[in-house]
Amino acid sequence: MYLNFIYNKLLQTLAILFFRLCCICLAPLAAALEPGDVLPALNFAAEPDKFVYQPNGEMQMITVFLPSLESQKSGKFNQQVVAKGHCPLSIVDMQRRAWYAPEDKVREAVMQSQQQAADAELQCKVSIDEALYAKKAWQLNDENTTLIVDGEGRLVFIAEGLLSDAQQQQVMQLLFAPDKN
Repeated sequence: MYLNFIYNKLLQTLAILFFRLCCICLAPLAAALEPGDVLPALNFAAEPDKFVYQPNGEMQMITVFLPSLESQKSGKFNQQVVAKGHCPLSIVDMQRRAWYAPEDKVREAVMQSQQQAADAELQCKVSIDEALYAKKAWQLNDENTTLIVDGEGRLVFIAEGLLSDAQQQQVMQLLFAPDKN
């Protein structure tokens, strides 16, 4: 009888531990951002520019790049957005860059991007994230990510990877529609 009691208590304890472990492991899955969520404000020291995001009353585009060949294609879309007069907040995630993307070349590309925006007389900022601040704060996956937030910081669009033509059109409409505010 006493052994039965101990056995039941042990099973009960194991069941509780298993449940807690499952909750801990599955918690990040439940925290993924979805349209309608409020994107938490974020700022961190970075080079060449400090990264600062907070709702500002206007639509904002935020791009998180993992230096790779796919990022170059995403960067071309960013250039189209800049050419139309909107400056995305761009983060280059140096921790998760592709093995074939040398750090010095990535930094050089960031500086060129800054210069192109300055030549267009825009104050666009590109920040290098050395410590995964954006990934941790916003629970991002290991892919390039494009986010659009409204003036109150609500997420209206999120996409991972290379944007399709339809997604690019959707982003342009969100950013440049006359009734966007």
